[in-house]
Amino acid sequence: MTEKPYLPKGKELKTSNGCICKNEYKTGIGKKYKEQCNLDDGKFSPWCVVDGKCGYRAETEGTKGGMWWDHCVAKAAHPQPKHGENYYTRNIKGIIIYVIIFVITIPLLLYKFGYHRFLEVYMPNFDLLATAISFEGGPGNSYIFQELYEGYPENLLGQTSTLLINYMSLLGLTYLIARRVNLTKSLAKGWGIGFVMLFLTYLVPNNIIMSAQHKAAKYLFKLQPGEKKSLFEYLSIVSIGLGISGMFILAEAHIIENHKTLIDPFIKKLLHVHTFFDNLLNK
Repeated sequence: MTEKPYLPKGKELKTSNGCICKNEYKTGIGKKYKEQCNLDDGKFSPWCVVDGKCGYRAETEGTKGGMWWDHCVAKAAHPQPKHGENYYTRNIKGIIIYVIIFVITIPLLLYKFGYHRFLEVYMPNFDLLATAISFEGGPGNSYIFQELYEGYPENLLGQTSTLLINYMSLLGLTYLIARRVNLTKSLAKGWGIGFVMLFLTYLVPNNIIMSAQHKAAKYLFKLQPGEKKSLFEYLSIVSIGLGISGMFILAEAHIIENHKTLIDPFIKKLLHVHTFFDNLLNK
């Protein structure tokens, strides 16, 4: 049995891009709505006409009257959104699937087959992998990965899952730094590796992955944010995200493997600058 989509209702509803729904509007087929989102034009995700130039503008007349519109978001419209029966049960299953595959199985295989150097840069990147597979909550309207890893989780399940993934990634990063300090016998070199890894793990990749996946969905499958995805479409888009994650992990492995030429000279210069200002202030 197909679950009935959640249709946000109320005044000045917020949308996925932060737009504000008009309290009264008319769709491209001439149907009028007041203080609610709708499913006209065959969309699988609720939408509304918005105030100002925000969200999306219909490319052709007749679809949405050439007006500006955007997808409604249940979480923005309701403090305790309901995505259908067994929503939280499905998300717990999704979290378990992620842990079994990416946190347990892959690291064990890497360790078993001797890919120790790749393993040490794999572990700090659990967040990248979670970002990739949680695209649009999962295939279709299942929302099975909706609470796996969110930037702004609004319920206890999402907060707990996001916290644990970030914690595991940070543990992986601290292990990598500690191991490199032990191998190089240099605190500065270990810190330098952490300096690079923090940048490549937390500050850059996640936004790149999300942006690439949304562009792939739009240009490869003509999907708008929130639209229902087939399993093939979802797996294709997730493969792109995982591929980008893999490239970042390989880049990190290459940088760490060649730290003597790629990191150490920079750290030496940085320490010289620090020493210069330290001496200057102590005069």
